[in-house]
Amino acid sequence: MPCLSLLPNLVVTLAAALLTASCSTGAANPKAPPLREPAATTRSVSVTTRAYGPEPKQRLDHYKPQGAGDAVVVYLHGGVWQHGDRQQYRHVGEGLATHGLETLVASYRLAPKDRFPAQVEDAAATVAVAVEAARRHSPPLPVVVIGHSAGAHLAMLLVTQPRWLAVHDLTAADVDGVVNISGVFDLALPLDEAQADGGLTAFVTPVFDDDDLKDASPIHLPVPDAVRLLFITGPSDYLAMQAQTAAERHALSARGRETPLVLVPGRNHFQLVEGLGDVDDAVTVAVVDFARHRG
Repeated sequence: MPCLSLLPNLVVTLAAALLTASCSTGAANPKAPPLREPAATTRSVSVTTRAYGPEPKQRLDHYKPQGAGDAVVVYLHGGVWQHGDRQQYRHVGEGLATHGLETLVASYRLAPKDRFPAQVEDAAATVAVAVEAARRHSPPLPVVVIGHSAGAHLAMLLVTQPRWLAVHDLTAADVDGVVNISGVFDLALPLDEAQADGGLTAFVTPVFDDDDLKDASPIHLPVPDAVRLLFITGPSDYLAMQAQTAAERHALSARGRETPLVLVPGRNHFQLVEGLGDVDDAVTVAVVDFARHRG
């Protein structure tokens, strides 16, 4: 995996278009943020925990708002497919539910104990639970998948590779939209510009076989037109992650698909989701608006 400085000029140019003088530097620490309490809310929310498989990590928390909801959303956390747990994102489930979004926050199996494709298999199982929940409403609510970092990678695989959802008799048409927050889309591009190999040894090798790298990169596949897309990053995100977003949006554009981009200033890679669910949070505003406006 090359360093960011060795990327093709096109990708560097696209990434540079996202940058400002406030770009962050320094080595990445891809572990999920520490546990935080949900923000104070004014709308009653109930939460239940459900197993979607036999393994300890195959659990999700289902946050239901009081009254009719606007959509069912799935939140897939980041952590380079090796770290993280749903309990670190209670603020996301509680916060989004107070905005009228029935929210499923999932844990999933992690590498190196469980290598790819365990992660995307679990993401598909979680979406199946979300679709089931959406169909309990009349009319059925839209299903939106929100992914941060590695979670965005999993979300995009679900809508670009039919085999994962097909296990549950679903297709990409069962997903109304995907929100990509500082996502990974090409495993051949760096994930961390501060590491000589772009993060290959630390982040990719423990998860993926070499033969899987291209097939497991959503950038090489089209997204069905019926699946709405939103991209979120910011000028203080890792340069390599900004380049990932730029490269994916460029690939979609080359296929005739233009996609909206929200740039959030002053937030590093992890801070982009630290306030997700809070009332005045810029990422929350973008996510809630996207989820409510069905395509």
